Amino acid sequence: MPNGWRLPTSDDYTKLLTFEGSDPKKLMSKTGWANNIGTNASGFNAFPSGDYDHDQYSDRGTDAVFLTSSTLVEYPGVPASFNIYEDQGTNDAVITDIVNTATDRGSLRFVKDN
Repeated sequence: MPNGWRLPTSDDYTKLLTFEGSDPKKLMSKTGWANNIGTNASGFNAFPSGDYDHDQYSDRGTDAVFLTSSTLVEYPGVPASFNIYEDQGTNDAVITDIVNTATDRGSLRFVKDN
């Protein structure tokens, strides 16, 4: 990890979303998504790289999964993830936390405290 930087917590992502008015589209890149509904108004530029789940890559073009340093209370030792995805049924953006297993993988973003 770069010196002076850290993995964000689930709370960091919650604060980011709250700051952006709870509009996931502001966090999404303008291109790369199946329906390209992102505005990237925040500059976060989440690209839909998908994830690695249950021994296979999936959801490229519809999901951006970011690992956090937080763990899930229900599953001690299991890291929480921050997930932005395009809901194909509503053509809208959705934010969720997802449960990881030991074989799951996602993207990493780092934050630097001032």
